Amino acid sequence: MAKQVVNKVNNSARNDERGSAIVISLFVLALITVFVALAISRTSAEASAVGNETAEARTFYAAQGSLEVMTRNFNKVFETKLNPTTADLNTIRTAAVPNITGYTFQQELDQTSTRQNVVVTGGTYSGLYAIRDNWRLRTTATDNLGVQVQLTRNVLNSRVPIFQFGIFYDDDLELYRPPRFSFGGRVHSNRHFFLSPGTEGVYFNSKVTTAGQ
Repeated sequence: MAKQVVNKVNNSARNDERGSAIVISLFVLALITVFVALAISRTSAEASAVGNETAEARTFYAAQGSLEVMTRNFNKVFETKLNPTTADLNTIRTAAVPNITGYTFQQELDQTSTRQNVVVTGGTYSGLYAIRDNWRLRTTATDNLGVQVQLTRNVLNSRVPIFQFGIFYDDDLELYRPPRFSFGGRVHSNRHFFLSPGTEGVYFNSKVTTAGQ
């Protein structure tokens, strides 16, 4: 009889241990499930963030390309005209952006101030009077997924009257072995300035500027 009682007690202990093992296993599986869910959620969020950053970067470069095209066309107009017409401005606004596909562009060009007479305070033409007006170039690029980037560039357009120059040459300017040459006014060439000084020298007392070399 005693032997049978001991066996029953041992069997009961084993059953209790099996129940505890099942609970522990379920608890471990629940923890693993939570960790896996958190890892998947974090990975998905990071992948989404990386995708958004990539889309924003590409859209930014597309907008920058549009802005550079507008700036180039803007400069071309003022190379030939002091006062652009409405048609000229509309041509800049509607110009296509080459070699960039998958984006739509809204290009804006507005004059933000009236003409003013100012004294140039920096750069090559410092100290000269200029007729200046301000322009704002703005482009909004949108990709196929709806990501938008807007860039703005403010341009100071200064026109310097040529009567302030002692010598203003619209073509190549050349001084080839002249006698002693001394000049006090400003000198400018819209192309290149070639200088071959003679034995007595060439002297300029003001700034010499060129559009070329």
